[in-house]
Amino acid sequence: MTHGAFYSYFTSREQLVQQSFVSAMDETMQNWRNIHGTDGASGIANHYLSTRHRDHPDAGCAIPGFLEEVGRGSSAHKRLFSAKLKEMVELLREPPTPAGRPCQEPMAMLALMVGAVTLARACGRSDISEEILEASRRGATSLCLDSGDSRRDKHGGASGSDA
Repeated sequence: MTHGAFYSYFTSREQLVQQSFVSAMDETMQNWRNIHGTDGASGIANHYLSTRHRDHPDAGCAIPGFLEEVGRGSSAHKRLFSAKLKEMVELLREPPTPAGRPCQEPMAMLALMVGAVTLARACGRSDISEEILEASRRGATSLCLDSGDSRRDKHGGASGSDA
């Protein structure tokens, strides 16, 4: 497919970016809901801050890949991005079960996770990258009082879902 044919499906480059972002974020949120339903916000952190997520950005969260584009994008891009972030924070804030406890600092947890994955990816598969992920898993899960589960699965957990 040529560039012209590809862009003919969208009225503008901005529309292309917005639709791509919405689609990617909706997929990320569905993955997060699946993880949250069984493991709560700390489960999301463990999956998000895994080597699998670091090494496969194409199958993970859209935020790190869209940050630069959104940063220099229109105010409409920024509003859409902010709305999607708010959805993520609200999910992290929800208790995983009716008897569970919610994440007490969901915005801090989200910022920590996105920053850590961005840094870890920039360092590649290295000792410093592993250290970033491990330290951030400890920090993110300490912000969550939802499960009391202190397991640290650096490879992404047993469920196989990518955050």
